[in-house]
Amino acid sequence: MRISNLSKTYRLKSGEVRALNDVNMELPENGTVFILGKSGSGKTTLLNLLSGLDSADEGSVIEVGGKNIVTCSRAERDGYRNSHCGFVFQEYNLIPELDVKENVGLSLELQGNKDNKSAVENALKLVELEGYGNRKITELSGGQKQRVAIARAIVKDPKIVFADEPTGALDSDTGEMVMKLLKNISKDRLVIIVSHDKEFAEKYGDRIIELSDGKVVSDSDGEHTESEQQQKDFKKPKLPLKTAFRIGSSTFRLHPIRCLISVLLSVIAFAFFGASFNMVTADMRSNYLKAVRDSEMQYAVIAKEEVKQSGLVDNSLDRFFGADTRDWYTMPLTKSDAEILQRIYGHSICKIFNVRAFEFNNLFGMPYKQIYEETVDLKDYYAPSTSGFCNIDEAACEEFGFSVIGRLPQNKSEVAINDNMLNSFIWGGLIDDGAVVNIKCAEDIIGKKIYVEQPTVNENGNFGAIIAGKFKTVVGVVNTGCDKRCYEMHAEIEYHPHDKIYISDDLNDAYGLFTVPITNNFEALADFVLDNEENNTRYVFLYATSLGYYGAAANLVIYKSLFLYLGIIFFVISFALLIRFIVVSIRSQMKQIGILSAMGADYKNIFAIYGCCVGVICLVVYIIAMMLCAVVTLIINGVVMRESYAGFSVLSFNPFTVLLLLATVAVAGIGSLIIAFVNVKKATTISLINRGQLNENIQLKQDL
Repeated sequence: MRISNLSKTYRLKSGEVRALNDVNMELPENGTVFILGKSGSGKTTLLNLLSGLDSADEGSVIEVGGKNIVTCSRAERDGYRNSHCGFVFQEYNLIPELDVKENVGLSLELQGNKDNKSAVENALKLVELEGYGNRKITELSGGQKQRVAIARAIVKDPKIVFADEPTGALDSDTGEMVMKLLKNISKDRLVIIVSHDKEFAEKYGDRIIELSDGKVVSDSDGEHTESEQQQKDFKKPKLPLKTAFRIGSSTFRLHPIRCLISVLLSVIAFAFFGASFNMVTADMRSNYLKAVRDSEMQYAVIAKEEVKQSGLVDNSLDRFFGADTRDWYTMPLTKSDAEILQRIYGHSICKIFNVRAFEFNNLFGMPYKQIYEETVDLKDYYAPSTSGFCNIDEAACEEFGFSVIGRLPQNKSEVAINDNMLNSFIWGGLIDDGAVVNIKCAEDIIGKKIYVEQPTVNENGNFGAIIAGKFKTVVGVVNTGCDKRCYEMHAEIEYHPHDKIYISDDLNDAYGLFTVPITNNFEALADFVLDNEENNTRYVFLYATSLGYYGAAANLVIYKSLFLYLGIIFFVISFALLIRFIVVSIRSQMKQIGILSAMGADYKNIFAIYGCCVGVICLVVYIIAMMLCAVVTLIINGVVMRESYAGFSVLSFNPFTVLLLLATVAVAGIGSLIIAFVNVKKATTISLINRGQLNENIQLKQDL
């Protein structure tokens, strides 16, 4: 090793300090070289520059293996330490998370040597630590730790071993043992020892160099000749992913409680962020239409409403979140409404208005009770009353799947009955002019008269006073195909078109409801009905699946606004929590990073060591957060459905949430690594070790 004009200046807050000043020397290929001097003389700085732990300045040159260590790149200096250098530090600088054999074998793994068991055993045998391979570092004495450090230094057969105050923390007997070991291994390699112990230097040193104020003041081998340097390639450091993960994971095992709490808080924050995204992007209409399709409903029912602002309740908070706080009231549907909807939808419309049930007991020749008792177990179903009137034409009958025996009414004096009503008259007979007429089929009742009451419709679309009833001629029977399940629904669903008396279009000017068939293009009608509002009036769907739609929509507006703010807050919290945890954890391992760098690990190796572990942590956070996000979304969906009486799922899990959370967690992980390693990349190896040692000392004082 040839050193020429080597200088180093440290720039501190108090000013510049000239640590080395124009140092020149040539060192042999083997033997023990002691560098002595008082504190501040520059001896440790010289060792750090020769080993590549620090960088020189002012154009100084160091050549080893034919390469300039000062002017070469950082990656080449990493390769130099990996290929040619071994280190023995005063503070041992072992990695406590690894056992003895793992600490020793790490040097070989960085060289890409995976099969290193025998080499590790030989190195431990050389330092008289056979059988200690599985011991934890914390179980060793100071002398044993230093011998492990020596084994780690020599296991890869380096050309140079650098020892910085190797006996400074040891008693005299143990120090003697360590010096003998170093002297023994210097037979076939160069061992450079920085020490303040002149006695050890004179006893074990082949050459003694003394520094003062950054200059060589004495050299026991002052006359030297420059040897020919042969060009040698440095080994690029390699570290198996398994080893990298094992070392990296140890960082987060140091503080398991802090790790658990940080991960848990991050999971909760990310989960609520995802749930907020699901809420903000909720597509209730798609869920509603899906529910309609899944319900296999045959008919959709439409009503009309107008707005009347009551102002009886303070809804200022709801209005702040953008909710519609107006009150809506039912109003009559007109023939022009039917034309609008039919033009939009392109299908027939059944116009209905409901009234109180009208019983036909006074028209039956047999008491209704007897009819019921005799027919209750038979397959046909009976309608001894009606819940309203319905206007339907031939085109609508075809679309609704109805058939007509006879014909449909053409004027106010005519009506048609449904097949369930016909069954009632078949069993009970029909009183016509005081005589009982037996009805056996639809043709028998056609042409007969029945007494029908007719209500009025007030301005709110509700049915008012009953106009005096009139006898009307039955001109047809509408065969609806109503089965048992359908018949049993009539009592609960008043808008069902199967249980009505059918009338002509000129009997009424206003209706309460429209019924339309649900077809493949139902979405076109849904888009119009759900979006329309003009002159404070709107059309609304009114059937089981749509119940609660408008209440859910109003609630969803509030929830979306609320969760938009919460989502931003949770995003910031989750992002900051994860980044802070990772950055603090990595920075707490500054000394370990420096040790790895000293052993030859380059920036990519060190980034991989912590990167793979951070990746696993982020993956765990992501998976648990996704599961919790799904649960929270289900809970919120249940609350909204319950509060709104919605008969369908208001929220659903947005597939983009999977990608959003993955991207967010990934960015947080990558960002934290970049933040944590910004200073690492700029710092020299020795400064990382010193900074880490300082942090450890501060932490130790705090613990005490």
